[in-house]
Amino acid sequence: MNQSLNQYEYQSQLSRDVMRRVWMVFFVKRTLGSETFKIVIFMSCCVTAVFMVSIPNVIQNLSNVPGIAAEAAYLMGAFLNTSVVVEGAVVVAMAAGGWLMWDIGRNVKSSYFVRGMRMRDRSGA
Repeated sequence: MNQSLNQYEYQSQLSRDVMRRVWMVFFVKRTLGSETFKIVIFMSCCVTAVFMVSIPNVIQNLSNVPGIAAEAAYLMGAFLNTSVVVEGAVVVAMAAGGWLMWDIGRNVKSSYFVRGMRMRDRSGA
């Protein structure tokens, strides 16, 4: 009797462990395949950069720079003279933002194409 109880507890624990792993795999696949993952990466990098850079000072200094070429040079100099963490956060945020915009554009384009095909099918053309 005691041995069968231990076997039941073992199987029950094994079942819980397997289901926990199945749910983890399901969650990771669902998250990594969606825009949620890209949004989280983008936002976390933006928050990191905001907490490490004095945005009001950058804007104030930028307003004193004449001309678009000088503004671009100022922004490049400000970027290159920050810490590696800020540079990495900005680069990753730009990459994640671009990736997210590409996905959104692809989804909008494909949904527009499908909707256009449906409208054409209704009109009989």
